[in-house]
Amino acid sequence: MNIAVGTDSGAPGVVIGKAVHRELETLVEAGLSPMEAIVCGTKKAAENLNQGNELGTIETNKLADLIVVTGNPAIRISDTRNIKLVMKDGRILINKLGLSRPKWE
Repeated sequence: MNIAVGTDSGAPGVVIGKAVHRELETLVEAGLSPMEAIVCGTKKAAENLNQGNELGTIETNKLADLIVVTGNPAIRISDTRNIKLVMKDGRILINKLGLSRPKWE
């Protein structure tokens, strides 16, 4: 399967940051499992942009871009909307967990 999530691109009429959640839900409605949809939004998206060596999965030597949510989006994809922490390039951008920032930031 080579499907990538891409609605969250800033196209006219698309609300950046919200449309990707609806796209993930639509993929599940179309028959993908929630985990397959997550892979489409992470690993497959990075691979289709020829950036699979840098991002898309959590591995050593890859950029630390990730979100932390409440719930379990691998079971209920709508839980991706429950964002509590966002990291970009290893830096915390959004922190609703009350964690203190690491000293290296």
